[in-house]
Amino acid sequence: MRFKSLVVAICLLISSSVTAGELTLALGEDDLKGRRDSKSTMLNFWYFGRQRGGIEPFYWGYGAVIEGDTDRDFFIGGGVYAGVELWPRIFLDFSIMPGYYQKGPNGTLLGHPIEFWSHFGFSYAINPTTRIGVAASHKSNRDLGDFNSGVESVHVTFSKTLKKR
Repeated sequence: MRFKSLVVAICLLISSSVTAGELTLALGEDDLKGRRDSKSTMLNFWYFGRQRGGIEPFYWGYGAVIEGDTDRDFFIGGGVYAGVELWPRIFLDFSIMPGYYQKGPNGTLLGHPIEFWSHFGFSYAINPTTRIGVAASHKSNRDLGDFNSGVESVHVTFSKTLKKR
């Protein structure tokens, strides 16, 4: 429990240091490839602290993810993300976030409590502060454990831009 609290605190510190951000609610299906009998519906919250950097239309920043599913699997992590506005209103995002994973009673055994969450998504800006999209994610322990089964997920996303007070 102490480890979870530390991870949450780090994620909050990272995300509070940015000037603006984007909060995403994602509803999805876990274990997309169906390798196990633990297919479940999942709910994710992603926070990306958007920073413009480098060459327009690219952007980057720090972020955090909280993920849970109907098997009561739980993941929380923090890391980096990057994206690009491909065309007006069309965005492509990528992120990688190490974090803590806890298997639920009927959940997916991934081989280690430290997992790496990666995400790739497309979205469409309905207006300047709201986007809808689709995304795929993958969790893997990168061979830190005795085995590395990994799990893939697909999501429908709804994102809202936030301004710092």
